[in-house]
Formats: sequence, structure tokens, C-alpha cells
Amino acid sequence: MGEHAVGRIARQAYGQAGIINACEILRYPPKLVMVESHGKSQFVPVANRHSDPRRVDIFIRQGNPIDIRLPGGISPSPHESGAYLCKGQACLPPVKDSEELEQALKTS
Repeated sequence: MGEHAVGRIARQAYGQAGIINACEILRYPPKLVMVESHGKSQFVPVANRHSDPRRVDIFIRQGNPIDIRLPGGISPSPHESGAYLCKGQACLPPVKDSEELEQALKTS
């Protein structure tokens, strides 16, 4: 498959950035991991307002075991609320409230 793509890139210099971008999203989709308490959800409504069909959203109730490794070896804490927004192989520092998440999703 890679050889076929290289051949196309050599023949068609324009338009190949979309193929490379699509491959990158397929390999490393943007992720949003939300760890929240059992009370009212603060992160999910924000994520819903800023939906992105390319992004994988994962919701975890605080206190439940977490078996997720994010890029950079980050492992969300199961003991405190937070939202972890990752793109490719990089994650932003975890946000602790809905306003921070709102801002992060607006600028991403």
C-alpha cells in the first residue's frame, strides 16, 4: 500500500496532503478522555457542543479502573476529575474544569 501511495505522490504533486492527513488521523485519531465524578457531568456537555467526527471521546467515571495509555505515556488519574485532549502523539496538559475544556476545544 505504501509503495502505491509513493507512486501516486510522485505523479500527482498536488492533493496528496489530504491522503497523508487522512492516514495520520486513522493511525492516531484525536482523543478526548474525560474522567468525571458520579455527580453532574461537567465535561460531556462541553464535548457535545464541540463535536468532531474525527475525535474519539472516552468517558470514565471517577474511581473506576482506567486501562488507557495516552501518547507520551500519560495515564489519566482515576481518582480526580480531568479532561485529556490529545492529537497525534501529543496531549495538552489535563484540564480541571469545563471552561478550560471549552477553550481548549475552541482553539484545537
